Amino acid sequence: MKATLTLVAALLVALPALAQDPALKSGDAKKLAKAVGTWVAADIDGDPADKLDARDDIQKAMDGINKKLKKDDNIFRYLGDWSAGLEGRAGKFPRAKGGNMDSFEHPDGSMVLAYRIADDYAPKKGGVPIILYFGDGGEVGEEQVKALPEDILAEFVVCAVNTHDLEEDQWLSEGRRRYLVAVAALSQNLRLDRSRVYVLAGGEAAAPASLLVSLAPHVPAGVALFGDVASGVVPGNLDLVPHEKVDDLVGACAWIKQAPGRASYPTDFEFSLAEDKFGRCFWAQANRFDPPEDGKAATLKIKADRATNTITIEADRVYQVDLFLNDSLVDLSKPVTLIRNGQELQVQVTPGLGTLIENYRAFMRDTSAIYPARLRGIDIPVVEG
Repeated sequence: MKATLTLVAALLVALPALAQDPALKSGDAKKLAKAVGTWVAADIDGDPADKLDARDDIQKAMDGINKKLKKDDNIFRYLGDWSAGLEGRAGKFPRAKGGNMDSFEHPDGSMVLAYRIADDYAPKKGGVPIILYFGDGGEVGEEQVKALPEDILAEFVVCAVNTHDLEEDQWLSEGRRRYLVAVAALSQNLRLDRSRVYVLAGGEAAAPASLLVSLAPHVPAGVALFGDVASGVVPGNLDLVPHEKVDDLVGACAWIKQAPGRASYPTDFEFSLAEDKFGRCFWAQANRFDPPEDGKAATLKIKADRATNTITIEADRVYQVDLFLNDSLVDLSKPVTLIRNGQELQVQVTPGLGTLIENYRAFMRDTSAIYPARLRGIDIPVVEG
């Protein structure tokens, strides 16, 4: 299937969020980044006392900055500054040398992920993009990774995601685990640009890769395939991600090289809930929904209109959702109107540091998807007939 979301269209989708992302003054941005980055480093190290101290420092920085802001302004509007602090970690990163192969072993010993560090990796200068490589034939090792084009190896971290030993009925269990653990582990070990996570898959591996992407389209920025997509792929879901089917590995790498970053906060999307383990799409999480019936999945269509501070939800066989929110989607200083299958509900949403941290952890340390607010347990009225 050819890509239906072009690169130009993807950029246009991202423009509203970019246009509404203000920036703190340089001095205040540095104070916030240092405090937030120190907390991230302490959280990864796992020292409870250091985490508490660092969180207190974040609150002090917030209090000082908020005093300088206008009455109708608040620090949680500055998504880019929060993102920079979370990604930068106050410069505290494990040692990693560009060009080296490395590996991550899961704490329970059940999985080892091999990855190659980008030649140009320099964490003090910024995050680097990553390619999750599902290789032709399903097996990827050091030899296959090193055979990628030189310009790819210079710019991208490349992680091997192996599926050669999995049966088709394991794609959504162990395959899902390997895919998501790769993102989570490397986000902890390296300074990544989480807005530029790409999936590269060919041959037999294109099927499990395309299926996993279609069920969690908010994770990657783009997908390049040189093989057939899985029969179980929901076309509309895959269309939420810029993707391209090409003839070979060289073409796939060339496409990724010029692909845009992810639009983290789309304001209008529709998602089919084809599997019970995959309820999240971007900033919406379906908690209760029916399984597919006669080949038809439950669907969730969501639109955020910041001009009217309205979120419209149209759901078919989805009964409850959570919404992760920020000031790119709605104005959190004002009441938000929810229209759920035609029924209106007005709510007040309060952003907070605890919620921002909770969501950052839950979303695998995603530094380019910042949500300081969450609406939990929103019931969706059933439309009869």
